[in-house]
Amino acid sequence: MPYNNLEASLSSTEQADLIQRIQDMRALLPFLINLTPKEKNRGKYGQHNYAFLRSAFDYAQQRPELLPPSFSLTGWQADIELYDRLMPIAQQVAILQEALNDTMFALRTEAQKSALDFLKFAQVAATSNQPGTTGMVENLKSKLSKPYKARTPKVSPTTENTEEQ
Repeated sequence: MPYNNLEASLSSTEQADLIQRIQDMRALLPFLINLTPKEKNRGKYGQHNYAFLRSAFDYAQQRPELLPPSFSLTGWQADIELYDRLMPIAQQVAILQEALNDTMFALRTEAQKSALDFLKFAQVAATSNQPGTTGMVENLKSKLSKPYKARTPKVSPTTENTEEQ
């Protein structure tokens, strides 16, 4: 499954520049926090829940007498406003994250196919007793994530005819 649009490169200078830009963006958001797994499991909030909190806030603005004096309506409003401003940023980051993941998956897939092709070529060389290839094949096979079943590469008819002559 070749990807024609992956004929690209990224220099170390470009990589460093991108990392710096991400760090710069992070510096613009000093209030970002990291939740513990336990904190993340406290509640799952989807779009339906956002409609609830937005409606509740609207009602609270209309009926502030229902709130105790210690309740901060302005703090609640600030939370909603910041959430609303962060949402388009989060969406853009999610789009970028998905594109990065897809690209890296495709690159890893193509590289894995090339590595398996090389292993097949090395196995042919090992069966021909080319020096140093048996150990190389065994080393490569030991690094595969799942057991590798040796497949003898098909020899093309042109190769067979050459050997007979």
